[in-house]
Amino acid sequence: MSAFDDDVNRVLLATGGSETSGVRSINHNIKVGGEKNSLHCLGLAKDAVFDTPEGKRQATHWLRRLGYRVLIRQTHLHIQLD
Repeated sequence: MSAFDDDVNRVLLATGGSETSGVRSINHNIKVGGEKNSLHCLGLAKDAVFDTPEGKRQATHWLRRLGYRVLIRQTHLHIQLD
């Protein structure tokens, strides 16, 4: 596992998060409406949902402090390496 995987997993466990998407094949990415050059297809992005809004806020804070790009979506967080 990479440092990215380890960091995200630790933060999700601590904040009540669950990974909903990680590595995707190109075909799966197309099926789910992912971006053409999605970092999911390279294993460099993850999506996560949270048990509470506070958990989502805490995860955003800690993941950004660790240097990851976090995009806040209505239903989830998108986390990626920059």
